[in-house]
Amino acid sequence: MIGLALAALNVVGLLAIGVGGMVAPRAASKEYGIVLDDPRAAGFIRAMAARDLVLGGLLGMMALVATRHTLGWAMWLTAFIAAIDLLVVTADRRATSRSWLARATLLHAGGTVGLLITGAVLLAGY
Repeated sequence: MIGLALAALNVVGLLAIGVGGMVAPRAASKEYGIVLDDPRAAGFIRAMAARDLVLGGLLGMMALVATRHTLGWAMWLTAFIAAIDLLVVTADRRATSRSWLARATLLHAGGTVGLLITGAVLLAGY
């Protein structure tokens, strides 16, 4: 039961981030950690938002129909995406302020850890 509750939080988080990126890409860019110095970059933010919406939807569907074991592995695989996002954001030194970079780093690192913990709890059978 704990694992499913954590999975629900991850799903809601991914969906919320996705909706935010689709509706307000410029504001969401700070959360994603992407500098929008080119007007075309808003399309990149929307693409990332669409990815988060799809991931949230897929994980949500899996929570409804898959075993906890399968959902746990899906959470771990999804954590790789968050970890790669973290590496991309921290490698980009164009951030306009340290607080912006710190907030984006915290978002991606927190997402990675949250997905890994959720996967572990589900795989442990809780």
